[in-house]
Amino acid sequence: MFTKLASFLTIFVETDSGRTDGSASKLLRGDNWQAKLTIERLQDGDQVLTLTVTPQGTLRLKQLGLLFSPKLLPAGSKLIGFGGVQDVNADAPLATKPQIGGFAIGLLFPDGDNWLLGVDAFYDLPTIFSLAAGQLSAGWLGQVTISQTTSWSWRLSRGKDLERLFDDYANSLTKNYPPARHPRLDILTGWNSWDYYGGAISMQAVEKELKAISQSPLRGKLTYFTLDMGWEEFWGDWRPNRRFPARLETIANRIKAHGLTPGLWLAPLQVGLFTELARFRPELFLHYRDTGTPIITSAGSPLGGMLLLDFAKPETQKLVTGWFRQFYDAGFRLFKIDYIYRDALNCLDDSDCPLPSNAFAREILQTIRAGIGDDSVLINCGAPAEAALGLADSIRTSTDIHTFWGHIKNSTRQMFGRAWHHRRFWTCDPDFAIIRHSGNSLDKTPRNMPYRPTPQATRTNFWMAGPEANENELLVWLSVVRLLGGSIFLGDSLFRLQPAALETLAKLFPPLTRSMIPWSYLEDGLPLFWPGPRQLGVFNWSDQPTEVTMPAELHVPAQTTDFWSSKTVRTDRPLLLPAHSGTILTW
Repeated sequence: MFTKLASFLTIFVETDSGRTDGSASKLLRGDNWQAKLTIERLQDGDQVLTLTVTPQGTLRLKQLGLLFSPKLLPAGSKLIGFGGVQDVNADAPLATKPQIGGFAIGLLFPDGDNWLLGVDAFYDLPTIFSLAAGQLSAGWLGQVTISQTTSWSWRLSRGKDLERLFDDYANSLTKNYPPARHPRLDILTGWNSWDYYGGAISMQAVEKELKAISQSPLRGKLTYFTLDMGWEEFWGDWRPNRRFPARLETIANRIKAHGLTPGLWLAPLQVGLFTELARFRPELFLHYRDTGTPIITSAGSPLGGMLLLDFAKPETQKLVTGWFRQFYDAGFRLFKIDYIYRDALNCLDDSDCPLPSNAFAREILQTIRAGIGDDSVLINCGAPAEAALGLADSIRTSTDIHTFWGHIKNSTRQMFGRAWHHRRFWTCDPDFAIIRHSGNSLDKTPRNMPYRPTPQATRTNFWMAGPEANENELLVWLSVVRLLGGSIFLGDSLFRLQPAALETLAKLFPPLTRSMIPWSYLEDGLPLFWPGPRQLGVFNWSDQPTEVTMPAELHVPAQTTDFWSSKTVRTDRPLLLPAHSGTILTW
């Protein structure tokens, strides 16, 4: 099939006039355009699949791409995407909600063969992957106008060694698309205010958390201390609010006095309707193409209607670069950039901005990087991955974690969709390491916002649903965070935690410098075993106690040590794991 690929492919092009599908072996024609697919075999055996569209005059494209015949994806095949690892023939996340954005997907076949399908360069349009009845669709999405022949290409690789495929692909992509700068690949550690405080962070709380770090086993183990959402007057008015000193330098100096590097969260795309910027600088924002009035949207914002800055305009770039230069000059060296979400970028389709969404997102990140310099850390929390290459140092691998078992399972599944990015493009950020619950924290309401209790009926309605997580379940999450080998940012209120909980968190440091992704030991997208050098993660994700036998090929010694409790664990007989539990065995 790999050598006769064209016969298993269909090409499609969607314009304002509708969608046209046809065999990849033939020329596809529309009313005022034609398209063709060419397949080039490279010396290393990879194939480059290039879809070329030639318009007659001006053509507005909505979507284009390839359909892979279900015959290419036999029963038992699995796909690696943003939703994690999923069965291509099941009702998996990609079957109900397409994946928009991302460099590549992986395909794992029952016979041990693996494919990797990825873009071969940076494109202004975002990629889109979807599944329907076992048929994979891979294409590009977005409203774009072309007036000359234009091509988009995929690179398709095949091999038994999945990690080697990811290595080769990453090397190829960065060779064909040289990044603007080489990202920092050191593992980031620190504390962040969001998971506990939400938007209620204050300088008084900052002082208490800094003191708690200095007086706990965490002293000297963390690098960054980050103020997340809640420090600002409002989005677009990036001054400290009444709960903080008026000068950012004062805040940064207090953090540095405790031996930590100051970090700051921002959402630079959106501007609140009731800010001076929105009132007096309307020319800086995106406008509707048909009416010329500013676009007002709540897309991607938890605070209601917002205006969106137009980063195609030099005056907007100058303004935002100035913001970030002020933050840098005040002493901040880590910047968590949030809310450059697809929902907000979709507003470009109706705007007067000439840039497609990926190019627009890249302008935002380039504007920020111009203000913070190459020596600051930029964490990408939502912008398209393709737009961040060479600009971001770290990227979130999942949606927000919260102290619920459903969140733990969802975030673990999701992280495997981007885990292969780790230390190839940037470091991976699994969100926060958290351990608080009503039994180990002085605060009896450990969640960071009010919520209405609801049962978790399905895999997808996990958001603050079901019971809050207990100690065993939170240790599962800490084990996953450690084994990923990515960034470790603590998210609990540390001065409220009991000493034993602080001791547990301290064991996360120093982070692992090497990690292996357990592709062979995933079931329903969750790891049953997670091997590594002289260690093994062992998990029971089920609702019942389970006896676990160590796989012979992992060569686990008969006597091991539980990483968290330091107790001896015998593995020469079945190990009984309680429901919703897991640990790391070391030797």
